Amino acid sequence: MERNYGTEPGAVASLGTAFQSGMADAGVTPAVKHFPGLGRVRGNTDDTKDVRDDVTTRDDAYLEPFRKAVASARTPMVMISSARYTRIDPDAMAAFSSTVLTGMLREDLGFDGVIVSDDLGAAKAVEDVPVGERALRFLTAGGTVVLSVDAHAVPAMVDAVLQRARTDGEFRARVEADAKRVVEAKAAAGLLDCD
Repeated sequence: MERNYGTEPGAVASLGTAFQSGMADAGVTPAVKHFPGLGRVRGNTDDTKDVRDDVTTRDDAYLEPFRKAVASARTPMVMISSARYTRIDPDAMAAFSSTVLTGMLREDLGFDGVIVSDDLGAAKAVEDVPVGERALRFLTAGGTVVLSVDAHAVPAMVDAVLQRARTDGEFRARVEADAKRVVEAKAAAGLLDCD
């Protein structure tokens, strides 16, 4: 079963944004994923360590589907890949890279919505990083919402975030701004009962 819209950036951008619009028209909040793309990797970050893309660059033509999705103004969320993009940030996987989250997604593409992680609880790609540190690295790099398929990982992540927020005013301000961003996204999606 195929899980993509093709291999050519223009076709993927056209089909992806059409699907995204259809989802939004049907009342479903779409998330564009996995930024900056998984089309050039081998392996799945859920069950494989050290998944790499040694081709994609910061101004790569294959980022066009993400550019189009963000420009459409119907993209409330972008999910970040947990692969490593060696020609973008060789020192950090995308989920922990401020170059990817803040530099590319926020600054280069102008995305102002919610940035969600891929699974940071049970994915093999992150297993060498202490659980609480995963949440801290993602949020510090510019992420908004940490996702985990393993409920047992959540308390360590919450504790790490709360501990940092108590002692680091800049981090606390970032978390508070991100919480506001999430509430605004929920309100825009009609998920809050304000009556």
